[in-house]
Amino acid sequence: MIIDVRAFSRSAIKQNSVYAGLIKDASKYVVAWYNDATKKAGFDVAVEGTVTRLAETPATLAAPVRFAFVLNSKEITALAVPVMVWIHCMLYDANEEGSD
Repeated sequence: MIIDVRAFSRSAIKQNSVYAGLIKDASKYVVAWYNDATKKAGFDVAVEGTVTRLAETPATLAAPVRFAFVLNSKEITALAVPVMVWIHCMLYDANEEGSD
């Protein structure tokens, strides 16, 4: 899952967060998060309504930024990269297939 963040709120004191992850409902989820007010990133998981903070670390992200959540087997990863301009790599046109 990838979230594009254009800007963070400059007025938020405690809550200024972005979340990415897998959410079934309020009692079952796993998310990566970044809080711009506290300058921290982490992982939270909720099972049957019990929320556990799996990890938390200092982090500073500058918007615009692309924030991503990756689940691979039993590992979760949070990634961030400054938003760049899209570069056109390739185009496939099915309408031109077989025409010379």
